[in-house]
Amino acid sequence: MLFLFEFLLVLFFIVFLTLTIKFRVEIKELEFSSKKKCSINTLGKSEKTHLNKKYQVRLVIYLLNTIPIFKLTINKKRIDKLKDNTKNKIKNRFKEKIKKQNQKRLENNYNIKSDVKTISKNIVVKVKKFELDFEIGTENVILTSFLVPFISYIISYMISKNQENIYENKYNIKPIFKENNIINFKLNCIFEIKLIHIITAICIIKKKRRVDKNERTPNRKHYDYSYE
Repeated sequence: MLFLFEFLLVLFFIVFLTLTIKFRVEIKELEFSSKKKCSINTLGKSEKTHLNKKYQVRLVIYLLNTIPIFKLTINKKRIDKLKDNTKNKIKNRFKEKIKKQNQKRLENNYNIKSDVKTISKNIVVKVKKFELDFEIGTENVILTSFLVPFISYIISYMISKNQENIYENKYNIKPIFKENNIINFKLNCIFEIKLIHIITAICIIKKKRRVDKNERTPNRKHYDYSYE
């Protein structure tokens, strides 16, 4: 009896700690341009890329919402190390997984729109910091004029819904009136997601899929396989 109590106590403690896990993503100096720009890579060679070479993406996992237990930093140097065979292997594996997921989705007729709606309702993304300089231009001046306020509205809505510190959030959307299609942006942001919200969304999606699958399964009559 004592052993069972200790086991349940340890299990409860592990579950409790797991549910207090928080993911923090920091994006620093990420610059993108739809028109490739010349830059010097880590080997000292000139190359044309869409991204700048100073960007940094950092993932930190916290326990009890405050204790960091895992850190991962992604930058251009690390990505350059994954080139050639290693990069191709990762790409191929990623493509295979996507292909299997798409095939599974088609076979089971999953409702992606419903899943996205469930995720947006249950996963709370806390925006700690958001700084964006965004430029957009199209061949159509009227379309460009329409896109700027539309993008501004979407960003302001998302920030106001999830922001935590209004003083750390600012963005600037500018039109480029030229006869070409171009997008430029520079992003610095920090956001957090709790594991409990992810688990809740996954459980709800799986439950909905199970219910939908049972509803699609035809109820066979007892004489379907009998001989006349």
